[in-house]
Amino acid sequence: MPIRIFLLGLAILAIFSGCKTTEENTYAEGADPWVGNLVAYKKVVSERHGIVGYIKVFEFKTEEFGETYHLYKVLDLDFEERGLLYPRGEGMKFVNVAPEVARVTGMTREEIELGPQPLELNLSKILEVDMPLKVLEAGPADLERTAAN
Repeated sequence: MPIRIFLLGLAILAIFSGCKTTEENTYAEGADPWVGNLVAYKKVVSERHGIVGYIKVFEFKTEEFGETYHLYKVLDLDFEERGLLYPRGEGMKFVNVAPEVARVTGMTREEIELGPQPLELNLSKILEVDMPLKVLEAGPADLERTAAN
């Protein structure tokens, strides 16, 4: 009889040790932890064409990374999102799919992976403009430029 009690206690201990406790959610109810904070607007300038696009810089502070993580959203002159750039030089280009193709496939845009490259090279691929490009701080006058057109 004592061996049965010991085995039953061992089985109960194994069940409870296999349970995982959940971490307390530090984010607000329904909030996405990857929203981030908008910290800057930058403009992408070509020597030939002037301003060709914008970059929205988002900052994330998560326990997973331990330090601040930045994400760069690339916008065209109409403020439509054209791609993403990551701090290590990798990126993703968004290409809108034709409406006929979108109806068949159910996808409204295609995402093309960009390998690790310098920021300006990936920007030229995303915005489809020639190099050289410069990334400068955008002021209020730069952001109102397209609203007036």
